[in-house]
Amino acid sequence: MTTLYADGGVAEINPSPIAGVWAWCATNALGWRIIEDGGFILATGEPISNNQMEWAAAMQALEAMPDGWSGTLVTDSKNVLDRLAYLKANLGNPNALSPRNLPWPWYRRMVTSILRLGEIQLRHVKGHPTADDLKRGFNAKGQPVSSNQVWCDAECGRQVTRARLSNGGVKLVDQFNARRT
Repeated sequence: MTTLYADGGVAEINPSPIAGVWAWCATNALGWRIIEDGGFILATGEPISNNQMEWAAAMQALEAMPDGWSGTLVTDSKNVLDRLAYLKANLGNPNALSPRNLPWPWYRRMVTSILRLGEIQLRHVKGHPTADDLKRGFNAKGQPVSSNQVWCDAECGRQVTRARLSNGGVKLVDQFNARRT
C-alpha cells in the first residue's frame, strides 16, 4: 500500500444531528485499490459536522495501516490537511493547541497513529471532478483529481443509504424532526 484516499460527509444536513459517514481506500504502487472501507457514526448528543467526518475518514485510514507504514494520504479536505500538517509540526510541543470542533479522543487517536507510522506525505485533490477532469487527471483550474477519491465520495453516499436503511428506510431528518415535536 502506497497511497490512502479518504473522504467524509454527513447524512442529510451539515452539521447532522443524525450521523456522519466516512470512507477510505488504499492503493498499491500501480494505483489499484487493494483495500476499501467505509461506515457511519451516529451523532450522540451534539450534531456531527462534515469537517469532523473528513477527519474521521483520515483517522480510520491511518489506524488501519501497520506499524511503520509510510506513504501518502490524499483527501479533498484542506481542513484535514491543514490540521494534520499542524499536528505533525507540533508533536511533542506541550503548548500546541488541539483543533477546535474535534472530539478529543479522535485527536488523540490521530496523534497515536502519527507516532507509530513512518513518513506520511499529505496531498490535496479537488473533489467532485467531471468525467473530462478524470481523463486529464486535473480540473480546468489545474487542480489534481482522482478516481479513487471519487470512489470514496460514492462510498460515503452508500453509507448514507445504509444509515437510512438501518432506520427502516425513513429519511433520517424526517425521523429526527418527528422526535422533536
